[in-house]
Amino acid sequence: MTNAGWTHHRMVLSEVDMHYVTAGDPAAETLVLVHGFPKSWFEWRRMIPLLAPRFRIIAPDLRGSGDSSKPSGGFDKRTMSRDIVELLDRLGLGDVHVAGRDWGAPTALGLALHWKRAKSLTYIENSVPGFGLEDAIRPVPPKTGAGEDVFFQKSGINHFTFHLMPDIAEFLIQGRERPYFTWFLTRLAYNVGAIDAETIDECVRCLSAPGALRATLGYSRALWQDSADIRAAVEKGRLSLPVLALGGDHGANLRPAESLRRIADDVEGDVIPECGHWASEEQPEWIASRVLSFLAKHQAG
Repeated sequence: MTNAGWTHHRMVLSEVDMHYVTAGDPAAETLVLVHGFPKSWFEWRRMIPLLAPRFRIIAPDLRGSGDSSKPSGGFDKRTMSRDIVELLDRLGLGDVHVAGRDWGAPTALGLALHWKRAKSLTYIENSVPGFGLEDAIRPVPPKTGAGEDVFFQKSGINHFTFHLMPDIAEFLIQGRERPYFTWFLTRLAYNVGAIDAETIDECVRCLSAPGALRATLGYSRALWQDSADIRAAVEKGRLSLPVLALGGDHGANLRPAESLRRIADDVEGDVIPECGHWASEEQPEWIASRVLSFLAKHQAG
């Protein structure tokens, strides 16, 4: 892997030994990038060089992912966002801009909603638990038309049910990480060329580590706790900070914006062109440009 100006670090937190990457000017405003499943900080590698000239970048491996430790629990997004808050506190940082994709998106939301530590939120390729995500993942039967593919239907994310099954999902994937995640990454991509050998190798390396499958599948299994936590927080007050909600035109599309508008007052929504689920890798230049334009309106000074 080519180092494009980032630096690797570790921090022993109260519950997690967290690996994270930094880039950019330490004196600039901080932008935290939060990865999704089945990824690590590595999913941002194509965007970091585009964002670092304007921001101090921090890209952690969430608990259970990448080179961070694999605790036995705590995979609800309130707890996972608390890990990031603790990291920021240890680094002496205050409020930050934060962007997340997939399960990283509700984790990033946690910094704003549960801990009040976000200046802005960029929410990519997910709906909000408790406010639309459950409907988006509801299994749907295959259509009967010739050539229809259940995996690509407009509603229903049918792999999700498999990932929710404790033990059996780990049993069936373990030892088959390369064929499973090669299929998984390719099938959810529109720009399949973005899913290169380096992408697959890093995913397989991380998900083959002891405890990694149990931990990262726990992100999905915490859905109902996440939903309850977010609903309880929203009852105390809607989000007022600026939000950018993005979905791939062949992925979540406008659902992130529609979902965020149920809990936030200042939401910009946009659709990423020629993009599937792996947005940060499929369309890094487009997203970086859109994020920089959004954040330019909300930077200090």
